[in-house]
Amino acid sequence: MTMNYIGLQNYKELMADPIFWGALKNNLLLVVFSLVIELPLAFVIAYTLRNLSRRWAGFFRGVYFIPSVLSLTVVSLLWTMIYNYQWGLLNKGLGTIGLESLQKGWLGEPRYALYAVFFVVIWIYVGYYMVLYMAGLNAIPNNLYEAATIDGANKWQSLYYISIPLMREIIKATVLMSIIGSFKYFDLVFIMTQGGPFRSTELLATYMYERAFAARKMGYGATIAIMILIVALIATIIQNKVTKKETIELS
Repeated sequence: MTMNYIGLQNYKELMADPIFWGALKNNLLLVVFSLVIELPLAFVIAYTLRNLSRRWAGFFRGVYFIPSVLSLTVVSLLWTMIYNYQWGLLNKGLGTIGLESLQKGWLGEPRYALYAVFFVVIWIYVGYYMVLYMAGLNAIPNNLYEAATIDGANKWQSLYYISIPLMREIIKATVLMSIIGSFKYFDLVFIMTQGGPFRSTELLATYMYERAFAARKMGYGATIAIMILIVALIATIIQNKVTKKETIELS
């Protein structure tokens, strides 16, 4: 194979590539879903389980954590069958309770495919972040909550003035992990939709794979990989600027 040096030609083509910008938009949307839905939901579940008895808290912790330890291939195939239009569990369940009007081709219609995939992502990783948050909450001394209660603070005030500030570093770490992870998703989307239908679920990683290995444009695929790195670094820098480290003293 003859290789020719083309300078920045791949980057010029990438800037004019509508598929690349669509994939980037989907990745950024996944970041928003992770930060706005996934992480807050994980924190709410962790905070709720903290107030349960040890036996029930351990049971629900295991239930929520199981999806995050399953093989992504297994999970992808499982949810592909659940979303199947003809015999999938979701549409069958909607039909059973008389909601046939809500039956959709969840992975076959561009309007719904991306959000169907996002739901699976949240289902998989909410338990993982929940465990991290539970570890942080359990590390907070109970005497702080007792002192706050004596001073007249309710549960919401204790959450806002004690739990969240003392969980700041863990929250910052999970936000960083979520942002970086949102740009690395490949296998889940590739197995469930392969970026379709009509590129509606295309992500940067799936598009990179398609260009590099299916179209055999290795240089173009490498260019997309560099752009993934740059975008992830920019997002990380912004996140670090927004969540500056503060020193919290316990007295």
